[in-house]
Order: sequence, then structure tokens, then C-alpha cells
Amino acid sequence: MFSRSRISPEQARSENRNPTESAVLIVLFPHQDRWNSLLIERPGYEGVHSRQIAFPGGKREPADTDLRQTALREAQEEVGIIPDTVQIVGNLSEVYIPPSNFVVTPFVGISEQRPEFIPDSREVESLIEFDVNRLFESHIIKSTELYIPTYQSKLEVNYFDIENHVVWGATGMMLSEFSLAFKELLGR
Repeated sequence: MFSRSRISPEQARSENRNPTESAVLIVLFPHQDRWNSLLIERPGYEGVHSRQIAFPGGKREPADTDLRQTALREAQEEVGIIPDTVQIVGNLSEVYIPPSNFVVTPFVGISEQRPEFIPDSREVESLIEFDVNRLFESHIIKSTELYIPTYQSKLEVNYFDIENHVVWGATGMMLSEFSLAFKELLGR
């Protein structure tokens, strides 16, 4: 899912782009005897991430002691996940997002039960719960042509088809790394 032309977080920092530090939460929770996770669809607005699919998360605030706290705080604000109910088990690679100039650190957390999701309508259009085992299905990765406003052109992109949603870009990269780590954990 990684584009060869994509700028790395290190390059963005070294070029003095001063990217905004941010974090997202990839929460795993049991549901119907399977591990599930959650994505959100952003609402429509005048901005580069309008209607995109993402993990709950956002920018680091001055009161956040670290990015782990940012991920938990944002997940609570956006979808109602109570931080004390999630055990952070690690993080994935940082991803630089050029259109918004964010460097995002994805954190993986486990909740012993399915959270009672309460989406914030200002930040979440819809919730997308999915069975993590779907990531092992070969037909879940597809390719399509999308109009990318930042580049003012159409590009051929790879994406995950999650519950009939196109999950690409930074979130697709995070899902790709997560699925590899999850496969290793399960010994597949």
C-alpha cells in the first residue's frame, strides 16, 4: 500500500515541514467469537480528508503526555471508547500524510469486551466494524482509479475493500502493516 513517491516522516521533519504529531487507535475487541476492529467514515466537509475512512484519532494536544495518550483521548472523543478499558500492546510505523502535513503514529490496543460506541457526529459520519480475519482474504485488496484533489488528477491506487468501503492511503498502509503483524502473531 506504500507509494514509492510518498515522503517519509523523517524526510518531512528534515525538510522543516514541521508536521503536526498525531495518533490513531487500532482497537481490537471480541464480537461473536472473533476479533473485530473499528474504522470511521469522516463527515463531508471542505477539507482534504472529507468522507475518508480512518481509524479514530487526531492531533496531539499540549495536555497529552505522549502520543499514546493522544490516541486514547481522540478515540474517546470521536467514538466513546473509555481509555481505561483499552490495553495498548504496541504501535506501528509512523506515516506522513502530505495533504494535511501530519505524522501519524498508529497504536494497537485490546479491549476485553466490545466498547459501547458513541460517535461524535461532528467528527464521525458512520462506524465501520469489521472482522479482523477478513484481512487474510486475498480478494480484499483491490485496485481502482481515484480522483485525488491534492494532485488534481486521477491516480491508480490499491485499497482494502472493508465492508464495501475503499480504505486506501495512510489508513490502507496502517491496515497493511497491522495485517502482517497479526498474521505473524497467529502464526499464519
